[in-house]
Amino acid sequence: MPILCAALGEDATPLLEPAIEAHVVDVQGHAVNFVHPLFAAAVYSLSSPRQRSLHARLAEVVADDEERVRHLALAIEPPDAAVATALDDAAQTAAARGALDSAAALAEQAIRFTPDDERSTFPQRQLAAAEFLARAGSRQRAREVINTAWTAATGPDRARVALGLAWWGLADSPTRIAALEEAVLDAQGDARLLAQVHALLGCVLHPEIDIAAAEHHAALALELAERVGDPAILVLVLSLAEHIDFYAGRGVDLGRIERALELEALGANAWGEIGPTRFFRGHQLLATGELDASRSTFEALAAEGEHRGDSGYADVLVGLAVVEAHAGNLTRAQQLADDAREIVRDVDDAMEAWCHWPLALVAAMRGDAERARAVGTRALELADRTGSQLLQAHVSSALGLLELSLENTKAACSHLYEAARLVAKMRLREPGLVPFVPDLVETLVAIGEVEAAEAATAEFEEQARRLAREVALAGAARCRGLILASRGDLEAAVDVLEAARRLAAGVGQPFELARALLALGTVQRRARQKRAARETLNRALSILDQLGAKLWAEKTWAELGRIGGRAPSTGGLTPTERRIADLVAEGKTNKEVASVLVVADRTVESALTQIYRKLDVRSRTELAHKLSGQI
Repeated sequence: MPILCAALGEDATPLLEPAIEAHVVDVQGHAVNFVHPLFAAAVYSLSSPRQRSLHARLAEVVADDEERVRHLALAIEPPDAAVATALDDAAQTAAARGALDSAAALAEQAIRFTPDDERSTFPQRQLAAAEFLARAGSRQRAREVINTAWTAATGPDRARVALGLAWWGLADSPTRIAALEEAVLDAQGDARLLAQVHALLGCVLHPEIDIAAAEHHAALALELAERVGDPAILVLVLSLAEHIDFYAGRGVDLGRIERALELEALGANAWGEIGPTRFFRGHQLLATGELDASRSTFEALAAEGEHRGDSGYADVLVGLAVVEAHAGNLTRAQQLADDAREIVRDVDDAMEAWCHWPLALVAAMRGDAERARAVGTRALELADRTGSQLLQAHVSSALGLLELSLENTKAACSHLYEAARLVAKMRLREPGLVPFVPDLVETLVAIGEVEAAEAATAEFEEQARRLAREVALAGAARCRGLILASRGDLEAAVDVLEAARRLAAGVGQPFELARALLALGTVQRRARQKRAARETLNRALSILDQLGAKLWAEKTWAELGRIGGRAPSTGGLTPTERRIADLVAEGKTNKEVASVLVVADRTVESALTQIYRKLDVRSRTELAHKLSGQI
């Protein structure tokens, strides 16, 4: 109200009384608001000299620069070069404080106010508007803006538009590649621009389309970037080069990473609201099994992305979700993936597709077959639509894990072989990127394809040893132990699986440790090491129960049931009933048991009734005594 009075030069209250009495506006303290948005829309649709005059006067009295520019845009008919420049500046300021919707609106207004005789500024302003729209989640509108710019621009300006099209993912991969290939010609003579074009072309091509071409463009980009000496370009190019070498199995170049991180910390970032080096480093640490460091990296990026309001930070949440899944924090992993999917739902198919990867992984680890298959099928549909072979490999491996859990070996082989085919096609040689190989080997052993299992193990183990990847080495040792056991060499198998257990115990991935324990306990049982087998399998069961990995827990119970020297009967309890009985005997409530096993409370209640009947007990105390006597 004080601002309105200042603009009018008089007390505005009497002027507002008819609108207040008609319930068109409402005055609360100093604020004047329309009672319904339709009233506001109707008033603003009636552009008049008096209305524009009032906005001009408001522009003179408001203190906030952004608000002042908005009033100027409503006070003056376009085009107007000064207003266009002011709107452009305000858009950048709004973006810097995380108000991306406002930034996008101001940027589009800046385009509208730009005079024809200043058309040279159009591509830059259109690109800014497309960026803010994309980051705010308005990707369809961003595509419309950038397509308009692409059609009108020529030469270096067209190359810059191609960069925006590629970086913000505003077209499919073939379209982005074609645009960037044209940009190579458009950017000739501008080394800085050409370095960015080659770098982004390498990013689009790697690792899913043409790794050899990606390496070629990365080398050209690095040569140009070093010559130009622009820190912002160097960050992008160094990150790309490290990305390619890591995926190709050449290990980690810490010197290159540290150089890029130092530049990025100084604010050098040519393209993207998320620092490319840190984002890639988070995934690199995830692949090498350094989960704590990966988590810290992703959490810092997520906090920054949330502060800016960028929809693109959903990608960071996906990475963090996968970290938590491997760390055994399945509930948090699912929540992070759900949050990421909510951010990008109905916004971008490619980003939404990646959100399904941790969701499928978590469901598979938990043994939730219906959810894993539903999420996995949706993810594969989106991945096929967007052409993401890497995502297809990740999801296929999750579905393979599920089917292996269910002992559907034919289906497991189908999914896991598809993952292996895609990995071979992309020529990925980093074992941390293909953690499904032990599942493939276990499946092959189960169906008697021991030679194929041996070949897959040999290649995986060679990569793991060459790069000293402890998680992969643990998985490779588990593979070796299973193969030896399948050939009847139980003594050697126990020794190798003991090594697998020791390795798995040190990597901080409880699901991997439980799998190693289950394999070891199974072979110990077959080798008639009953006491050791029982101890090993009980350790595995404890971990799997805590994770809520119900199918693998049932497998473990089945193995425990095969050990001799136990009481002759458990009253005919099923593996699931036995698990519930043990958890209740430990003192857990029905609700806690349901949470551990990821089932409904009523399922536990019903099962407990059957357990009491079968064991002829009437209380939890009697149940605990009964089970204690049976062990």
